[in-house]
Amino acid sequence: EYVQNEYYDQNIANAIVEVLTDEWNGVKMPLDYIDIPSFTASAIKLANEGNWCSVLVSTQAVAASVVVGLLQQADACLRWNARTTKHELKLHCEDFDVGTLPAFSEDNLADVPNLTKTQWRNLPKIVNVSYVDRANRYTETTIGLKVNSHVDEYAALSANITLGAVTSTDV
Repeated sequence: EYVQNEYYDQNIANAIVEVLTDEWNGVKMPLDYIDIPSFTASAIKLANEGNWCSVLVSTQAVAASVVVGLLQQADACLRWNARTTKHELKLHCEDFDVGTLPAFSEDNLADVPNLTKTQWRNLPKIVNVSYVDRANRYTETTIGLKVNSHVDEYAALSANITLGAVTSTDV
């Protein structure tokens, strides 16, 4: 089943299946070689996390390079199961409760090598953020966050950024 969000971004698991099986743009792999349950479970988890993709392939590309990019975004691997003779999608993320993770601080660390503290005046004065602006023909756009002379005040350059399902006018 083809799944997309309200911004027409595609589920990454669906995008991988499309690249592998599409008759016109893909590698024409038979759907019988796809482990549907593993892709479905991954698609559901990716959708719940809000992890969508929007891929523009504007020139001829090797399918493997497109799939590798999708796998990197999903933090997943594609593996061949010789027993079932199907490709499986496995997400690297684990299900866990954030509250059960250990908290680290200066009190419970034995050593912190190469830790150097700096003064406020030595911090960067501008932090640049680059993104692909889908509304402007997929051009790469860079905006900056400027640090004022007062340490605890920040002035943000204004831009309307859309990253997947997130839209913000404050950076």
